[in-house]
Amino acid sequence: MNLLIWTGEVALYWLFLYGFFYFFLRKFTHFRWNRAYLLGSLGVSLLLPFIEIPTGASEPIVAYTAALRPATISPSFHRTDKDLWLQLLLAIYLAGVLVAGLKFAAKLLSLSRIWRNATPISPEKAGAMVYLLPDGETRSFSFFKKIGLSPEDNTAHYETIVAHEMVHVRQWHSLDIIITEILQIVFWFNPTIRLYRRSLQELHEFLVDRETGNRDAYARFLVTYTLNYPELSLVNNFFKASLLKQRIEMLYREKTSGWKVSVYAASGLITLLLAVAIAACTDVFTKEPVVIETNEKIFTAVEEVPEFPGGTAEMYRYLQKHIRYPGPAARANVQGKVFLQFVVTKEGAVKDIKVLKGIGFGCDTEAARVVRNMPRWVPGRQKGQPVNVQYTLPVNFQLETAEGEVTKMYPPTISGPDGLELKTMYFIGAKKVEFSGRPHPNDIKSVKVLDGQTAFKAYGEQGKNGVVEIQLKEIH
Repeated sequence: MNLLIWTGEVALYWLFLYGFFYFFLRKFTHFRWNRAYLLGSLGVSLLLPFIEIPTGASEPIVAYTAALRPATISPSFHRTDKDLWLQLLLAIYLAGVLVAGLKFAAKLLSLSRIWRNATPISPEKAGAMVYLLPDGETRSFSFFKKIGLSPEDNTAHYETIVAHEMVHVRQWHSLDIIITEILQIVFWFNPTIRLYRRSLQELHEFLVDRETGNRDAYARFLVTYTLNYPELSLVNNFFKASLLKQRIEMLYREKTSGWKVSVYAASGLITLLLAVAIAACTDVFTKEPVVIETNEKIFTAVEEVPEFPGGTAEMYRYLQKHIRYPGPAARANVQGKVFLQFVVTKEGAVKDIKVLKGIGFGCDTEAARVVRNMPRWVPGRQKGQPVNVQYTLPVNFQLETAEGEVTKMYPPTISGPDGLELKTMYFIGAKKVEFSGRPHPNDIKSVKVLDGQTAFKAYGEQGKNGVVEIQLKEIH
């Protein structure tokens, strides 16, 4: 799957699923369900774009079979503005990942420094160790199996705060924060991740507050607790001023009815329907069709073969203009022929594309992509009626040598409907010359393909099947 499409779909799923949470689930007191929903939606959204719609059977194809000679593709032919823009976007993305990664590393280093300067004040119990933080460093917090207490909290609120932070430790709330931080590095451009992290931190406090015994006394404690210390973004702070109102509201809110758990199931069903809809839309633009085998009669000849807009020569120019040599193939020094089979339908559309033989590394997909996007052909006809015509097209992917030459490049040749090879003629200037074998690529000035009536008018009976004109460079 294309990385840009996958990233866009993930962003869409995250936005939809978080919006569902915000408008329908946020005020539920099913805090554990809400936490599971947020974490699950983050993970599931990474997989939903891979849902595919099974391809059903299509109507049988009655086709005339024709073969085309290879079109040669070299990396030097396809350096386009689009490639440069994609490289620029990739550079910007990687720079963002680097910056986000450095920020995350800085948070971890800051936390590590705090632990190094902290003093253990009690032996490990119930799976957690309590530390006394340096004076004025930060407010009390927990991070995985470590609890840090400010000097004031250690003196005045030790039991209350340690009991509070122990719930964070037992329920692994720090893991949720680390997951969102890592996702924020990879998807630094997506603001929805920040909303997920904020909502998870709220849920962590709601979950812990529900564990308290006397809610009236606990609410008074929250209101009177000192607000004079800075907060850390990577840990479970005991107190955050921005959450005071919500925490007290949730502390006193009546429990949500059990039947409303069905809303979570509804969200799953709606998400599945959305995934199917997106997969169907994506298939229209990206999925390669599958050839349906048939035992119907295959024509061995038709009166009028299909024609690419502008002729066969224009088709080869179209292929050389639009096919880009895949980066993985170029880096791995992969080259060779990709054999494609496709059908020009009676309406002139290109369908049922199949890779008969490929070389991998993105070459098969790239060749099929460009063929799939071909403009409508003039359909072939048999007895005056348009018919489906099946073609086999080899696409030659060839790399350049260190000297800038194409390793085995030679001008494309074409076969007619009955497999007859077109006549090849060589010229120097306006003079026709005889040439045995194949010329070296550096000796070729230009290649021109004449087909149909154009070749017949120019060369008579000799050009009835078409002509390839090769203009050679003058030798001094």
